Amino acid sequence: MSQAANPFAPDQACRDPQRFFGRADIFAFLRQALHSDQTPILIGGRGMGKTSVLWQVPFHLEARYLSVYLDLAEPQVTESLTAFISALIDSARQALRLAEPSLYLPDLPAERDAAALWLWFTQTHLTPIFDVMRRFQRLIYCFDNAQHLLSAVQNGNLPSDFIESLAILDRDEPRIGMIFAFDADCEPQLAEHALFNEPLNQQRLLPLSDEEATQLIVQLSAPFYVLSAEVIEMLLAQSGGQPYLLQWLCALLWEAAAARNFATPPNLDDMNAILPVALQACSALFEHLWRSTTPNEQAVLAALAELITARRGLPIALEELHAWLIRESENAPHMMTLAAALRSLEYRGIVRAVPRSAYTFSSGLFYLWLQPQAELPQAPEPLERTAVRRAALPIVLAAFGTLGVALLIALLARSVPLSAATPMPTQTLALNLEATQRARALTQTFQALPTATLTATATATATLTFTATPTATLTATATATATLTFTATPTATATITPSFTATRTLIATLTPSATLTASRTPSTTAVPPLPTLPSSATPLP
Repeated sequence: MSQAANPFAPDQACRDPQRFFGRADIFAFLRQALHSDQTPILIGGRGMGKTSVLWQVPFHLEARYLSVYLDLAEPQVTESLTAFISALIDSARQALRLAEPSLYLPDLPAERDAAALWLWFTQTHLTPIFDVMRRFQRLIYCFDNAQHLLSAVQNGNLPSDFIESLAILDRDEPRIGMIFAFDADCEPQLAEHALFNEPLNQQRLLPLSDEEATQLIVQLSAPFYVLSAEVIEMLLAQSGGQPYLLQWLCALLWEAAAARNFATPPNLDDMNAILPVALQACSALFEHLWRSTTPNEQAVLAALAELITARRGLPIALEELHAWLIRESENAPHMMTLAAALRSLEYRGIVRAVPRSAYTFSSGLFYLWLQPQAELPQAPEPLERTAVRRAALPIVLAAFGTLGVALLIALLARSVPLSAATPMPTQTLALNLEATQRARALTQTFQALPTATLTATATATATLTFTATPTATLTATATATATLTFTATPTATATITPSFTATRTLIATLTPSATLTASRTPSTTAVPPLPTLPSSATPLP
């Protein structure tokens, strides 16, 4: 007895509607676009099933449409204008013969000129055919691999205005419609042509949903075995719903079961055994994906692969990716650049987002292929390495803070001297609240830094020893602080009283300076508050 044929065919487009699953949204989009006389554009990456969708169009459109499939990847189709028009005519005639075998088709004219051929096809050939076959009202061309049409125009094989001529034909000839399927790599070029650049007429082919992929797995393998839920879950995880990867995994599982005459259904051990074979079979697709990414996207993929390995398969948050790249890369991308790269990878179906702004690979197979290919460095253990840039940050902040204090004191020192100061009303305090708040913010910033960096601020106290009295200078220093903050506070008398504090708040604003003057040690101990006297305190002589 001959062995049954493998129902999974990864290297062939699906023409049998009984073996095709999913894509209901795509066919609804095509019907809507054709009904409104628009030109639908399908965009998808390699292995997403664009060709299979085009072959299924006749089974999902109304009976009044006659679909014609034409693969533009064949070199002879786009080598010249005459060859292209001949391919249009031949494919239409073949579709007409399949639809109505008894239909008489006139012979092609002897003249092979492109203009004469097209005129004969549209006026002499189509008119009598549609008059006889009244059940067909429109001829729909399904152009597969339409990116080769763009290349033919760029290379000069087709006229530079050929795409515009197709647009005019599609608009002016109601009996002809067109569907174009493009590879996702050429999507930016579509904006250059009015026939392709309408966003409402574009539809991307995404991976199959879990329900659609499960339906394909279960129904095609049902005549031979029943897979466990664990095996189905692993198939979904490794393929990510991409038709090409899913077909390869299912085909290899079927071969493993057929090798033992389907005595037992494939299990998880079979899944692990076929993964190396699947990686080799899909390596060309993965290499293409890797080469099509930008350097920033490759850095993101490398970081994501390494971190997922270190976290044992858990999704990785955006902040973790950024921190890892800062530690491991000399030119780490900015957070906005990193987010843009992730959005681009997600748009193309290479990665997928999960809740809480975390990311993982869409396909487990691509993750397995990427690990040895990208030559990734080892991921650091969490919280065990201190980033060089982070270690230097407090030092830089301390240096800038010290410079800021020195500049502030220098500006204060250049104000009116104590001996020349004249008493002024105390209500000027309200005019300096903003400066007080800025000084307080500066003080709090320094207190938040490591204590080791406070020694650099000791130099600030030298500028405050401008009084001649030896012991009472400490109190005068605090008083001078208040005076300088006011910029003109009446504190010019020589008599120093321990109870003199014009404003307690202003002394607190220069807490680091007062502390360093009193102790000369890098201590963060706050200066004890001085008693507050009424506003009528005796001024210094």
